[in-house]
Amino acid sequence: MSPPVWDAEHAISARGRGGYVRFSWNRDMYQGVYINLDSSSERRDVLVAHLENLGLAARYHRFPAIDGRTIASEGAPGLQPGALGCWMSHTGVLEAHRGSPVHLHVIEDDIVLAHTALTRFDELLRQADDRLGGWDVLYTEVHLPIDAGVHRLFLERVRICEQTGVPSFVDLAEIAFAGMTSYFVNRRSRAKVCDLLAGAWACGAPIDLFIRHLVHQGRLRAFVTVPFLTTLSAAGIHSDIRGRVDRSRRVCEAYRRAFFIDADRPALMAEMQELVAGAKVAPLSELFLEAQRFSLSDSWEVF
Repeated sequence: MSPPVWDAEHAISARGRGGYVRFSWNRDMYQGVYINLDSSSERRDVLVAHLENLGLAARYHRFPAIDGRTIASEGAPGLQPGALGCWMSHTGVLEAHRGSPVHLHVIEDDIVLAHTALTRFDELLRQADDRLGGWDVLYTEVHLPIDAGVHRLFLERVRICEQTGVPSFVDLAEIAFAGMTSYFVNRRSRAKVCDLLAGAWACGAPIDLFIRHLVHQGRLRAFVTVPFLTTLSAAGIHSDIRGRVDRSRRVCEAYRRAFFIDADRPALMAEMQELVAGAKVAPLSELFLEAQRFSLSDSWEVF
């Protein structure tokens, strides 16, 4: 069943750039919120300009991110200030929108949306409601493990989209995913998600890994769109929350960005080749990599 249509304009006040602005929704499937530190005005300006270019600026309002360094004394053992701030920011957004009558799209300020997001997101949510039943969380991109089985699954779904123009939903129940950059929360599940996350920062695990645990336990139903409909921006790769950006992390991020629907894969391949240049692999691992490469080729025959 579709969410109720608001008969009259319903507006809320939300903090925008330098003050308060009015936003309204009528027949939209969702409302959007972006999380942004007060000190990160440059990121805010870049994201707002991006949303304006896509025709989506009126659909999103700002939520002031919580700087974990200001509350570090209240943190759990093993939880870095950035991860604590991430916990408090995301749970703050969810609590603030607990009673919204439409789905909620939460994004961080370091992402890029697909150029078709204006029309695609509403249709995506209609399909999710029709096909996924009681879904709780729908990610539009995640960090993926470098795993042959996961890669085959996602590669197949990318090829389906290339043929049909329609992204797939992949169940995350058995995938070691991570990330909180962009996700929808079902309007019917908002209270449930809030209750499951309430105070859970005290466990000492980052919020994305805690949610993954809930998904793997079956306490939340989470899916991701494939291809991804958002991706990390250049600023996002160097996020304070994600920690030091070494070569290994950059390799993983380049692989992750390759699943974006608007990805420039030749440019990503060039980036990847530069990143892995000079890396040495043991002979047995070389044999494995060559076998794996052939199994993904057009010469492979199932037997």
